[in-house]
Amino acid sequence: GARIHLPLTKCFLAALCVLTTRSGAHASSPERHLNAPRKGRFVKTSLLSSGNLRGGARMADSSAPERPAWLPAVEGSPPLLRPTPMVANTLSGTKVEFRPREGNTIRWYICGPTVYDSSHLGHARTYVAFDMIRRILESFFGYDIFCVMNVTDVDDKIILRARRNHLLAEYRAASPALAQVVSDGKEELVNAQASYHAKVAKLEAGLAAETRSGMRQGIQEELDTAHYKHRLVVGYEKALQEAEAGAGGDVDALLGKVGDLIAARLDDAKGAEVRDQGIFRAHAAHYEKEYLEDMKLLGVRVPDVLTRVTEFMPQIVKYIEKIIENGFAYEAQGSVYFDIREFSKTHGYRKLSWNAASVLAAMAEGEGALASNEGKKSEMDFALWKKSKGGEPSWESPWGGGRPGWHIECSVMASELLGDVLDVHGGGIDLCFPHHDNELAQAEAYYGHQQWVNYFLHSGHLYIGYQKMSKSLKNFFTIREVLKGGSEMKISEEESVTLPPYSARQMRLLFMMHQWDQPMYFSKDTLDVAVGKEKTFKDFFGMVKALARDDLESVANKVQAWGPDDVALNKRVEETQIAITAALTDNFNTPMALLKMQELVSAVNVYITAAGPDAKFLLINKAACYIGKIFKTLGIDDDCSAFPFVTSQGGGDDEEVLGATLDALCAFRDEVRKGARGKETPEWFTAKAAECRAGTLADLDAKVAGEGGGLPP
Repeated sequence: GARIHLPLTKCFLAALCVLTTRSGAHASSPERHLNAPRKGRFVKTSLLSSGNLRGGARMADSSAPERPAWLPAVEGSPPLLRPTPMVANTLSGTKVEFRPREGNTIRWYICGPTVYDSSHLGHARTYVAFDMIRRILESFFGYDIFCVMNVTDVDDKIILRARRNHLLAEYRAASPALAQVVSDGKEELVNAQASYHAKVAKLEAGLAAETRSGMRQGIQEELDTAHYKHRLVVGYEKALQEAEAGAGGDVDALLGKVGDLIAARLDDAKGAEVRDQGIFRAHAAHYEKEYLEDMKLLGVRVPDVLTRVTEFMPQIVKYIEKIIENGFAYEAQGSVYFDIREFSKTHGYRKLSWNAASVLAAMAEGEGALASNEGKKSEMDFALWKKSKGGEPSWESPWGGGRPGWHIECSVMASELLGDVLDVHGGGIDLCFPHHDNELAQAEAYYGHQQWVNYFLHSGHLYIGYQKMSKSLKNFFTIREVLKGGSEMKISEEESVTLPPYSARQMRLLFMMHQWDQPMYFSKDTLDVAVGKEKTFKDFFGMVKALARDDLESVANKVQAWGPDDVALNKRVEETQIAITAALTDNFNTPMALLKMQELVSAVNVYITAAGPDAKFLLINKAACYIGKIFKTLGIDDDCSAFPFVTSQGGGDDEEVLGATLDALCAFRDEVRKGARGKETPEWFTAKAAECRAGTLADLDAKVAGEGGGLPP
């Protein structure tokens, strides 16, 4: 190319400029910023511009303006990057730093519901907890999450419930006589009593022979559960006796009390004859839809992908074939079992429940009530593929007609969408063993590595009456029952209370009050505490919204210079921000975050009372906006553009009524302030209150009363 001729002096200066520019690039590294501030100056002209190349390098002379030196932050300043969350990881048994494999992207699998019945409060606790964690990670910490959740629509529980409901519906349609229902019920009652006594005798014998404390504890828990479930049988017996004595009502009323007992009898006799697979799919689809509706009511965000087992059958078969090929599973009489002994030679098993002493009962429950266990090498081996019997859904496979085992379903669906390593896997603590332990074993056997999940998050049990809430124990409230109200809740063996309706917001506050991975005890008292907290925040945001209605006038007409009280409140806001960041960083500690928000509300209320008309709206607004941001991050009224808590969750014209009410109260407030400055008499204030009540508020009272409500007296 063409040569550029520069005088020697200019070439020297040009080289010096290039070196200066390069040193500036090096100085921009984090190490130089923190440890070695650069003392050089920027040069404004560029040697590489087209004009300079044509006309020679033009340099800045001593008279040209120079950029003042900028000094980087000194070493020891707080880090500018977001804090790293600490999470309770069941795999480690401790709180550990959370670091996704792909930087800012989190690949998360959540164990969804087995849709055989309505979702209860235990489900609500788990999915609201994970919804809050997901929102914190995305909205507070700024991560990007790819969230996959399954729906188990093939399972022993679904098969039994769908089949029994179908047979019971046919039984009802045949219009049996009351005497026939009583007779059928009493025959099945004999079987239920015999089964209970046999189980209790076996457990008591095992307890007497066992010397290890851990094993004894496990057996005792099984025994306690058996006794608790027997209360259902006692209830069936009482209902049948009352019906036989003529005090049990008609057939429909009796079947409402002993329907499960009759259905079990029908299933034993005719269950194998149910061959329509549409019965099972329709049953699962009904409760899947109900579950999704319940989650929407609670404000739980939908996953990015929803997977159903019935849509992954080819992938499940191939996955099992690979595990067999790798030497960790075997076929036996049309079923396929995972080989625990072989797997344990090269891998760790029970990574989540390693210290549980008694696991056989949990393993049996995980295999399902319809498991045959034929051909198993060990009682700890579990089914990857189950040979279908009569009355069960079936898909073709190399081992004959059958269906997948419970645990393999999640391993396959998560692997298909999230790959060979998951950042996060979440579920209820009751799934820890055998389901999640077996998921890990299957995936590691398939991929041939040692760790399929990096962070396993388990939500804590929900207890009612100090016993785990469970469908099998019949000691649960459905989500819809709590939202609707009217359910009876036992507070002792002799006393019950009727629950009023509770809103979704109150439910989320209830769960927010408890650490997500710890046990939670459900009672009317705890619900009422959540209602009280809601009122605190509702009153606060209502007050701030009232002030905001004349915010421009307030700012324009008042002195805005800060005094000591203003400075103190601002410091309190900043301390709250630091404390809440620390709380959410520490294993998503929502109880602590809620406490700090309550304390800030109290501080603002004290400030407003003390400052009176000199209170700074902008400062109050700052505190309210921050609290509102945190609540919306946690899923409270996150779809509302205004402050949370200020609108009813019942819909209607609440916003219109609230606005008119606030206008009336603001006008009354202004009158009271004028009266206070003019030192009016108590009678004057009473008269003004009467005018307010007889004017706008009376009109509003009439409007609300016409809609079934009314303002308080």
